[in-house]
Amino acid sequence: MTIKELEEKTGLARANIRYYEQQGLVHPARQENGYRDYSEEDLETLRKVKLLRHLGLGIDTIRAVQRGAQPLGEALAAREEELSGEAALLAREKAVCRELRGSGIAYDTLQPETYLAALEREETAAPAWAPRPEKGDLIQTVGHPWRRYFARHFDISLYSALWAVVLMGVFRIGGNGIGMRLADWLVTLILMLVLEPLLLSRFGTTPGKAIFGLHVSALDGGKPTYGEAAHWTRGVLYHGMGLGIPFVELWCNWKSYCRCANGEAEPWEEDINYTIRDTRPWRIVLFLAMEGLLFALLVLLTLRASAPPHCGALTKADYIDNINYIAELTDYGMRMDESGQWGYNDYGAYDVYVDGELATGFGTQAIPEILVDENGVVTGIEISFSARAEGSMVNLPLQTAMAYYALAAYDTDPLGIGYAVRAGKFDADDLDLSQSGDLTYGPISIAWDVNCRGFEVWEDSWLSADGTEDEPSYACTVTLTLTE
Repeated sequence: MTIKELEEKTGLARANIRYYEQQGLVHPARQENGYRDYSEEDLETLRKVKLLRHLGLGIDTIRAVQRGAQPLGEALAAREEELSGEAALLAREKAVCRELRGSGIAYDTLQPETYLAALEREETAAPAWAPRPEKGDLIQTVGHPWRRYFARHFDISLYSALWAVVLMGVFRIGGNGIGMRLADWLVTLILMLVLEPLLLSRFGTTPGKAIFGLHVSALDGGKPTYGEAAHWTRGVLYHGMGLGIPFVELWCNWKSYCRCANGEAEPWEEDINYTIRDTRPWRIVLFLAMEGLLFALLVLLTLRASAPPHCGALTKADYIDNINYIAELTDYGMRMDESGQWGYNDYGAYDVYVDGELATGFGTQAIPEILVDENGVVTGIEISFSARAEGSMVNLPLQTAMAYYALAAYDTDPLGIGYAVRAGKFDADDLDLSQSGDLTYGPISIAWDVNCRGFEVWEDSWLSADGTEDEPSYACTVTLTLTE
């Protein structure tokens, strides 16, 4: 039978039944789908336990009687003796109440010593009487919802950081699109499903739980098995987090908070003991410090992902790798070959837009030259461009920008952490390709020499004849030089 049927037949709450199962008093079978199947024997056992708990027998005593380690009659005789002592004490307390009330004595004139001495002489070692003792028979859990929530939050952040290390630290892949967000969400959940049971079965805790002093153990007090820990994690993911689905997760978090605040065990705690070591304030400080470290790691990984493959002094091959990496990131329609020249290869052409209008092709091709010193280290880039007809010159500013970003990796730290700062200094609007000029960004100097006859340069991307020359011409050489 199901636990719901068992509740109806015994009058016990679900939490009581789970507790008695936790204490080893009932042993339901497990179906293939993982649900418990309670037998008639379990039903009868629970009725016996309920009766004996009503009579005030302790769980340890009931367990000993059930196992045959102590006769029932002996246990009942001991309880009867306790009840007799409790009854005598209650009778004496009642008599004292009657005596005090009959004397008409006021609080200010009450002399307690005489009455206390008489009562203490009659006290026994029996525990105080309490009705319905099974009300306190609940699965042990942790009633600190915010500590539990932030412990889980830290663990999820840690799983996400592990994925970020692989994605951005190793493969230098970054992004914030919907596809990337879905991938991050899915991989984080998979890591949680795999790693958390491993940590719980091995150590009985996770990094987030350890920070807050939380510990998970099996019903017998030992470490949970991997299967038990996996059942816990699946329960957290489904009942506590709503699979991370927006709004569903918020609702599940609220329901979990209410259960925890009321001292109720969560659905995933049925086969697990959940305890807390202490609630000392330094654990909050430790949590904030570790969250700060995770945030710093994410920032460093983001900076790393933005850097091209090679940082520091660049060889010709390094520079080509860098600029092709940048070309791929920017969806540029060409790649640089081993000789240092741009070619379509298998990438094909692409549409160029100028101020929202589709430009007609690439126009005249810009020709780069990689400058190296006697040691084969790149010292700069020279880009030549010439045209004798109207058309797009968008390749020149685009290739200048990409050359700058490829060179900006020079003299940065090996991990490329400082690359984003240096690359961010470049502003394409500073390039006025209608006339010669120069500017410097840190260690990179950019100079351009323009010879223009009969052309107007529109938005540094389009050549238009102005009618002053029968044979107009435009030539520009851009030189990017590493000055340090």
